[in-house]
Amino acid sequence: MPVVQVCGFGTMKNQFFGDINDYRKYGLVRALSGDADASAAVCWMLTPDHGGPNGKRIGYLRQPEKWRRFNPGLFDALRQAVIVDGERNVARAEHVEVLAPAVFSFWKEYLNRDPVKRRKYFEDFLCFARGRELVFFDPDKGLEIDSKPRTNKRSIEHLYWDELTDVFVEDHSILVFQFFPFVKHSHFIDQMVGQIFCRLDVAEIASFQTPTVVFFLIPRSQHLQKLRERSEGLRLWGPEIQPIWHRRPEAAEATMKKTQQFLSKLDLPESDNHALKPSEKRFSDGGQYRIEIPSVEGPRVFREVLEAAKAYKVPIHRVSQGSGIMLLTKDEISEMARMGAEQRIEVCLFIGPRATFETGGQTSSTAGKVIGLQHRGADQLVYAIEDVRRACELGIRSVLPADLGLIWVLHEMKKKGELPKDLILKSSVTLPAANPATARLFETAGVSTLNVPTDLSAAQIGAIRQAVEIPIDMYIEVPDNFGGFVRYYEMPQLVQVAAPIYFKFGLRNAPDIYPSGFHLEDLAVKMGRERVRRASIALDLMQQYAPQAKMSPLAGKDLGIPEP
Repeated sequence: MPVVQVCGFGTMKNQFFGDINDYRKYGLVRALSGDADASAAVCWMLTPDHGGPNGKRIGYLRQPEKWRRFNPGLFDALRQAVIVDGERNVARAEHVEVLAPAVFSFWKEYLNRDPVKRRKYFEDFLCFARGRELVFFDPDKGLEIDSKPRTNKRSIEHLYWDELTDVFVEDHSILVFQFFPFVKHSHFIDQMVGQIFCRLDVAEIASFQTPTVVFFLIPRSQHLQKLRERSEGLRLWGPEIQPIWHRRPEAAEATMKKTQQFLSKLDLPESDNHALKPSEKRFSDGGQYRIEIPSVEGPRVFREVLEAAKAYKVPIHRVSQGSGIMLLTKDEISEMARMGAEQRIEVCLFIGPRATFETGGQTSSTAGKVIGLQHRGADQLVYAIEDVRRACELGIRSVLPADLGLIWVLHEMKKKGELPKDLILKSSVTLPAANPATARLFETAGVSTLNVPTDLSAAQIGAIRQAVEIPIDMYIEVPDNFGGFVRYYEMPQLVQVAAPIYFKFGLRNAPDIYPSGFHLEDLAVKMGRERVRRASIALDLMQQYAPQAKMSPLAGKDLGIPEP
């Protein structure tokens, strides 16, 4: 493919070319690469000029008596470019005394924030770097941080863990640039070293600390000895570049590996899906994702949601309700069942009795809220089962329990013919499965479709997906009382790791209307219509960023469509 030339383009790398950080950086990269032809590749991770003035920190070039001794040839080349020629251009790095073209190949494509284009950028780079022992990544800021997800407009300043992993597993040793955040440098290095050991199967890594930045070297085992020897030459830089080799703690590694192996024997993942490996699982119709509109609190709200879906062209696979079966009349339940059957949409009703409706006081205490919406005592359990029977007799084929014991009982009733065998048991977000083991337990107990906590990362959700076969339910816009997150731009990544998945559209900056009723119906209607509008926005983004992702067709055979 054609290579974009750096000359004539404003880039972040150009603005700061030749500063003191570059002097240290090029000295380090030269030392580690050796002098064998075609042994290293540089991924500049070029980004657009942010419009500010050129960086400073070039005063060292006017003090040769202090700075030249560390690497005379490199110092002279940088001084010639920046001071004599007045040219701050990263193209000048391609020089025999800086990064010799005979040794290095340079990836000069521009990094793009668009997820599809970004993925292709790194796929193409992998082909470009094939056969090189050492790969140097030079992101503007460094490795991935939680506050800058891939959808953030400044994500191009960071290298993400899965991108690093994809290069490492292709037998490349990796050197990566990293700015220090405003924390104690030694603590930050320890934290990053720990993360690298957790994410990659590597025995030793090196950190190279400078006064303002740090570099992490992640060697493949076959390159380890030569890279160790080359790093010794950096000692002459003194405090300007301080190499430290870190070994994986053997005792901790052995103990943790034993635990991970035990989890593997249980057919559970040993770690979160940090590499974001795609899920091969699908709905029975071959789809990867479906749309759910929650808080559809009665027939009128349902009708308005259907009208909005038609206006916004939003396919809806499931609607759910939260106030409870026992707060709907028989006629209302029957009408919702009829509407669901006509439109071939699953109608999922919350089970009415719950701790917050009962006479106990724990649920209103600060710490006692952990009881959630479970059922207290045998009588309340009976009431909850009766609520389910009532709904099923009126044609409902999907219910929403929030108590694990109740889920188990309902599953046993299905097996014995006491309840319809096709009844969907959708676990509540108030009873979320936060890890793979809990998710497996819920599946074994009879959960048909699994709610997870609203704040899990894609890697954590990906680990849960590896543990269960049932669909995952995920709030993409989260009600304020569950965190208020708005995660539209993460949908492509979530489909990738968690399929089959239901995307649920709560509503941020909206009141909690449970239990609803005629006194709140107008508000419930407006909120229902807005949820559909938000879903249309999210689907537009899915079409833009993940057009290859497959939505299930409507009226799937595995949906809990009512049978009035």
